[in-house]
Amino acid sequence: MFLKLPIKTRLKPLAFSSAMLIILWCMGLLLGLHIATVVYLPYIGFYYAAVGARAAFAGLFAVFFLPFLLSVIAIRKGIGWIVFPLAICKAFVLGFNLAMLQFAFSQSAWLVRIFVMFSDLTSGFLLLWLWLVILSNHEAPKRMHYVAYSVLAALLILLDYFFISPFLAEIL
Repeated sequence: MFLKLPIKTRLKPLAFSSAMLIILWCMGLLLGLHIATVVYLPYIGFYYAAVGARAAFAGLFAVFFLPFLLSVIAIRKGIGWIVFPLAICKAFVLGFNLAMLQFAFSQSAWLVRIFVMFSDLTSGFLLLWLWLVILSNHEAPKRMHYVAYSVLAALLILLDYFFISPFLAEIL
């Protein structure tokens, strides 16, 4: 009587999990923006100091590969729902930093944000892509997805470490 199409049953969980990921990302981003507007005064000095210093290689590595490694471990262990709290945390930190740079540098924040948050912004987009790939596959993602993420992340880390960060430190 009831005809079950494999396409429909496969698309429903994908649509739900993708929508949930996007909603949680937006909630984390808005929460980070809101909290930054409440507690910005004591932290502005840290952002002045951070903009004047070059990016550390360990920090760049952590921005790109720590959420990636946690995602891969979660998928390998069969607890893929860890992707959702990771998305909230990553978006919260992104929103908090965006707002704090706006408070610290008001009129020139748009330019400072591009240079200071280059790694965080690009890693956010790469992670969202990877998480959507992970959520769209019912089985474990292919190794090619992990290799593609790693190569892109390595190129972006090198670009930020050798070109963007020194340029920002020189102009300030």
